[in-house]
Amino acid sequence: MRYLRIYFLSIFLFMILSCSKNGSTDIETIVSYLEENNISYKDTLGVFIHFDRQGSDLYPNANSKVEIAYTATYLDGEVFDRSTEGTFVLLSLREAIPGLQEGMKAVPKDAQVVIYIPSSLGFGSNPVFGVRKNAILVYQIYVKDILN
Repeated sequence: MRYLRIYFLSIFLFMILSCSKNGSTDIETIVSYLEENNISYKDTLGVFIHFDRQGSDLYPNANSKVEIAYTATYLDGEVFDRSTEGTFVLLSLREAIPGLQEGMKAVPKDAQVVIYIPSSLGFGSNPVFGVRKNAILVYQIYVKDILN
């Protein structure tokens, strides 16, 4: 029984260390990209936000739904998802990927931002169909409204 616990603890620690190494590499890649391209940013616990437009004083919380228009790309610019042009999507932050949950809390109504998300806070090694495995994600977002 003792050896079984040690075995599972070893596997658990290996998984955690593997994820955190990829996350720190992604963060280094994102910061290098932002600095090389002279993009100003705000770091919110490993999610990086560039503000194209600041917005109002109304911010979402973890339970909010946000009405957004968005384009989702990889760091190389390839688009993998977007809202239909001229329409808005209602996104429940509780159901979003962790990087969007964290990043969107710092984005007020009427803001226009670009959010850079490391793979560990995106889809990681188990993405939804059509999304690259362990990819850094970039979301260009306009927040039309916030429903708290």
